[in-house]
Amino acid sequence: MNRTLRSLASGLLLCLPLALACGDKDDGGDLPQADPPDVTGTYQATIGGTTGCENDPSWINDWATGPLRITGTADALEFDFGEEMIFSGSIDTLGRYRFEGEVIFNAAVLDVVNEGSIALDPDYDGERWLLEGMFEVEVDDDEFDTNNCTITGPVQAVELVGA
Repeated sequence: MNRTLRSLASGLLLCLPLALACGDKDDGGDLPQADPPDVTGTYQATIGGTTGCENDPSWINDWATGPLRITGTADALEFDFGEEMIFSGSIDTLGRYRFEGEVIFNAAVLDVVNEGSIALDPDYDGERWLLEGMFEVEVDDDEFDTNNCTITGPVQAVELVGA
């Protein structure tokens, strides 16, 4: 029996390093996480069908359609639509982004939130980023909070390669 116990103990000692090396498959181990993508650059933004605010698309279309410049780092991005329409945001390792801020536009206070994803454009023969997201903008055009309206609309922005 002594010999059997020694064989069993030897076998366990040989297998133990293998078991420890494999670890738990669900915890991701100590592998480094991917960095968020560098999406800085110049884009051309297009707004889809907006809804809300008595169907007045100008609360988004007039400033968000056209050039968009993204600068900064993953956790401190700036989304600049020009004319002081600049919003703070971030992007995660999966390409999900979010930006938000409060700006003045046409004598109204706009509380802007936009979130979506940025990925490589599958329809482009090369590498360029494609942003797809959704705007939600609360419009406060007077001193009363009870009559504010909210307008929403999808946005797509294509990176201008070489710009």
